[in-house]
Amino acid sequence: MTLITRRSFLIGGTATAGALLASAAPALAAGPTAKTAKADKISVGAGETYQLSATTRVSELSIAEGGKVTAPDGYSVTLTVDGVETGQLLTETGGTETLISAGTYQGDIVLTVAEANAITYQTVTFPFRQALYVGADGVDRAKSVLSGVVGGTLTDTLARNVAITSTGECFDGVFVKNGTYTLKSPAISLTGNGRCDFAGYGAAVVGTGSATTLVVDGARITNKGVVRTTVVADDGANVIVKNSRLRARNGTLPADYRATVETPYMESVPWMLGLDGNVRATNLIGAGTKATYINSTVQSETWGALSVEGGSGLQLTAINSSVGNTGTYGYGTYAIGDATVRVLGSQFDVGSYATICAGPAASIHYGDSTREAVAALNSSLGLGLTKAELAAIPARITVVNSGHFGFMFFGTGTLKLEAARSSPPRRPPSSTRASRPRSRWTVRTARSSTPETGSSCR
Repeated sequence: MTLITRRSFLIGGTATAGALLASAAPALAAGPTAKTAKADKISVGAGETYQLSATTRVSELSIAEGGKVTAPDGYSVTLTVDGVETGQLLTETGGTETLISAGTYQGDIVLTVAEANAITYQTVTFPFRQALYVGADGVDRAKSVLSGVVGGTLTDTLARNVAITSTGECFDGVFVKNGTYTLKSPAISLTGNGRCDFAGYGAAVVGTGSATTLVVDGARITNKGVVRTTVVADDGANVIVKNSRLRARNGTLPADYRATVETPYMESVPWMLGLDGNVRATNLIGAGTKATYINSTVQSETWGALSVEGGSGLQLTAINSSVGNTGTYGYGTYAIGDATVRVLGSQFDVGSYATICAGPAASIHYGDSTREAVAALNSSLGLGLTKAELAAIPARITVVNSGHFGFMFFGTGTLKLEAARSSPPRRPPSSTRASRPRSRWTVRTARSSTPETGSSCR
């Protein structure tokens, strides 16, 4: 097992890992192996382009208006100040490239030159930058911005108690591709806009690739920004989130942004859903991808908490979790294509809908988290829960509190409510708790549109 710490990286990084830490380098047109000169400060004048040849550490960075700090072709540059990614902004609305903003930065400044991580979604390629990149062989230092991973312990299979903070745009926390990895008790806070939550460009955690098994245990993820998603599961990955708290709050859309349903450019909820907002807490996309949330809290301000997007064979599961919206409008889950959505033993407190079904062959199942049901999912979904973990999951009913409706269909699909029961509109929390029916499954809505007990809707 390889042990990696932020201190050992900064002091002893190697050029072969693509992470040579040098003192300030002059503007060079040479490649990433060029030598650098020593200095404590970097100053970039108006209209100048300062190309770094290697990862560089200084105490002050000054960039005049029109000045640029760049990396060689095939590489990206990321600024961290005192361990926080900052300063990077998109160059245009709907674009993909970012630049470090003009200004003066002081402190423990690291300019990381990392190998490019170009991700294409449909017709658009996004130049990802991430604090931690994990591949089949573990942590890839050459693609990681390790100066943005603070504290804790980092190995090729586990990150424990690390903190990742961003105040720039389109910076990802953790990106796992075709690797097996565990994030144990990470604290991730991303403030500032992302760009595409279908690709995960600007997300806190991304798990992608059919060989990926990513376990997120005890995480505290708090994001604020346009499409600054907390967790994205894609392209056949198996992502398991447990004992975690995920929260996403809306950001401010660019003044010249125009709403669209063209997914590579979509940064706000489609108007036809009757909702508002510009960030979903999570997203599930691709073919054969699985995302499971166990004993966790997942909240979006509006729009949606647990989203499913285009793909095939997608499986979204919530077990003994609290899911909902902190704002006035929003949904708990979304079901599209032939996705399977399961909600067992969970409580939904949503602004508008528990689930939106877009069809055409989606399967939605709400029920209890019985020991038998959870054990079966542990096996079929490859959750990896131990006997002790299974024993610690209590059997619970599912409760939905909605400000408007239970479910909305604008496509065909199947909705199964085990021993479902509809009750009167939502009352204040204290009253609701005191008078909760002793039923297996309960819906409370301001407007009840719930199918009858044990029925299916198509």
